[in-house]
Amino acid sequence: MTEPSGAVQIQELILRFINISVPISFLILTVMILYSGIKFIRSGGDPKETAAARAMIIGSVTGIAFLALAWIAIKMVEGFTGVQLSVFCFGFKGGPNNCP
Repeated sequence: MTEPSGAVQIQELILRFINISVPISFLILTVMILYSGIKFIRSGGDPKETAAARAMIIGSVTGIAFLALAWIAIKMVEGFTGVQLSVFCFGFKGGPNNCP
């Protein structure tokens, strides 16, 4: 039986997007924490600048926490059910994850 045209390529594209977007998100959030820390230090005690920097730090840390909690939740569900959720697969043979 032949595979649907482009199905494997779509599967590979989505897998690459997921594999690239998570580390880039973590990197961006880390840079935001560093930038907001510098902004906090350079605020010079100005309440408006300090509050803006603090809000940016809280938002960045919250983003990293959500990324970590999402990964932990995925791994817990995988452990309980045995279903691999961190491996993306449409079910087409010959894809990047050798789908069954």
